[in-house]
Amino acid sequence: MPTIFEQGVKAGQAMLNAVAGETVEYRRGKTSVVLTAIYSDKGYGADVEHDAVQSYQSDDFLIMAADILIGGKVTAPQRGDQIVRTIDGRVETYLVTNPPGRNVYERSGPAGRYRVHTKLDSKAPAP
Repeated sequence: MPTIFEQGVKAGQAMLNAVAGETVEYRRGKTSVVLTAIYSDKGYGADVEHDAVQSYQSDDFLIMAADILIGGKVTAPQRGDQIVRTIDGRVETYLVTNPPGRNVYERSGPAGRYRVHTKLDSKAPAP
């Protein structure tokens, strides 16, 4: 049985999804799943390696780990996956990618949420 803390975290995550979440399509190849994601402010950063500075800009999405069901199995995000959202009359496709020296996602919080790093790949008018 979940503890009071675990119940509170679960309720908080559900409220966050209800208030800030949007329906997106998560794609891997020809397989996709519709899920709720929270678009996060763009992350900016710098990575210093071998006396060189690499800067990057990332459009992040917060997604419950258990919601990424590809081929009937829960799976972690992979480089090359896509997240498609429709906003303000246009379809935006984001490519899952990793900032220099990092993974394509980070665990975010105690409830099993991923912060998935992406870059905007394309924009098109909604059909």
